[in-house]
Amino acid sequence: MKQFSIKYQIFILLLTLLPLQNVRAQEADSITNVWRNNWYIEAGAGTQLLFSSDVSNLHGRHRFTPDFSLSGGKWFSPLWGIRLQMNGYSLNGFTIPTTNSSWSSENGVDPVRDNVFIRPDGSYRHYLHYLNAHVDVRASMFNLFGGFNNYRWDIIPSVGVGYLRTFAYLGTPSTNNASANVSLTGKYAVNKTWDVNLEVFGAAFPNSFDGRTTKAAYEGNAGVTIGVTYNFDTPKAKIAPPSVRNHPFLKPTMAKEAHDDEQIQALDRRGVDEILERLDTIDKKIEAQKLNSIEVPKATKEVERPQKPFTLTAILFNFDSSKKPVEGQEIKYVNVVNYLKTHPEAKIRLLGYGDKKTGTAQSNLKISKKRIETVRQELINTYNIDSQRIEAQALGIESQPYEINEWTRVVGSEVIGKYNATICVETHKLVPIGTGSTH
Repeated sequence: MKQFSIKYQIFILLLTLLPLQNVRAQEADSITNVWRNNWYIEAGAGTQLLFSSDVSNLHGRHRFTPDFSLSGGKWFSPLWGIRLQMNGYSLNGFTIPTTNSSWSSENGVDPVRDNVFIRPDGSYRHYLHYLNAHVDVRASMFNLFGGFNNYRWDIIPSVGVGYLRTFAYLGTPSTNNASANVSLTGKYAVNKTWDVNLEVFGAAFPNSFDGRTTKAAYEGNAGVTIGVTYNFDTPKAKIAPPSVRNHPFLKPTMAKEAHDDEQIQALDRRGVDEILERLDTIDKKIEAQKLNSIEVPKATKEVERPQKPFTLTAILFNFDSSKKPVEGQEIKYVNVVNYLKTHPEAKIRLLGYGDKKTGTAQSNLKISKKRIETVRQELINTYNIDSQRIEAQALGIESQPYEINEWTRVVGSEVIGKYNATICVETHKLVPIGTGSTH
C-alpha cells in the first residue's frame, strides 16, 4: 500500500508540474521580450505651410507644400506611449527687400537671389528642404477619461522635442536647429492590426533655420496629414505572461528578476503543496489503521467524499484579448484533459479574472466571461470533453488570484466534485484498500 501511495503522489506531482514548467518557460521569455510589446509604425502624407517673416505676401496655393511622415512607437500602457517621428520635405518662404534681415553666409550677402526668380519689386520666393526628427510623448484621451473599454475611436495629443535639419537647396544654406513639436491625432481602429489616422501638427524653431535672421525670435510651420498605423502582432511578442514587472515600468536588474522568480515559484507551488499535504495525511491515516486492524478486519464500505477544489493550471491571455490565449500553452490543455480522462468522476470549474489596473469592473467582468468561453469551447471542440463536466464562473476583478496585478489576465481551472474512498463502518476512519471486509 505504501508503494502504491508513493507512485500516486509522484503521478499527481508530475501532472501538476508539467503546466507549471511551461509557465516558467514563458516567464523567462517574457522578461527578455517585454520591450517588444505594443510597438507600431505609422506613415502619413499631407500638406503644410510656413509661418515666418514676409511669408504672408505669398498668397494662395503657393504657401502650401507637401509633407511626409514616418513614425515608430510603443504604448507602455493603455494611457500613454512614446514615438519617434520623422517628417518634412519642403517649405516655401518669402523675402522682401525692405525687411530688416541678415544672412548666415560668409560675407553676409543673400545667397538665394542668384538662384531664384526676382520680382520687379525685388521680392522673391525661396525654397526650403528640411527634415524634422522628434521624440513625442503621447496620451490616449478616450482611455484616460472614459475608462479602458477598447474604443475603436481615440484622440491622441502628442508633445515633444527634436532636431530639425535644413538642407542646402537653391541658395538656402544648410542649418541645424532644435524644434518643439505638438500634434493632435484622431484614430480609427479598422481591426487589431491597422488604424487610420488624421493628424494635425505644428512645430516651432529658431527664425534662423533658413539661414536668414529677422527680428522674430521663432518661426514655425503647421500642417495636416492622413496616414495608417500598423500594430505589430502582440501574441508573437508575448505580451506580459504573466509578469510585466510592475507595469508599466520595467526594472531589468538581476536582483529584481531573481525576486520575481521566487514569487512565481512560491505562487505556482501552492496547488502542488496542497495535494501533497492531503496525500500525506491520507497515508498517515492508512498506516495507523493498518496497524490497528491487521488482525481483526473491520467492516468497510465505499462512500463518496467531497473533493476540495484545487487548481490544475491557468491559461494566460494577452492584454485586451479574449479570443486567443498566449501562444505555446497547448500542454496546459493536454494536462487538464489527461486528468479528466484518468478521473472520470471529476469536474472542473473555469474561473475568469481581469486586470484591475486597466479598465472598469464591468469591462473586466465582460472580458473574463469571453476568456472563459474561449477555453471552454477549446476543451469541448478540440479535446471532446463533455460540457457537463465544465462549470464556469467569471470573477473579473472581484477576486485576484495573484499578488502581482498583471498575472490576473488568466482563466484558472480547478478540480471540483467528489472522489471514492473506503471507510470502516464502526470507526468511520479510512482503511487500506485491499485489506478485505466482513460484509
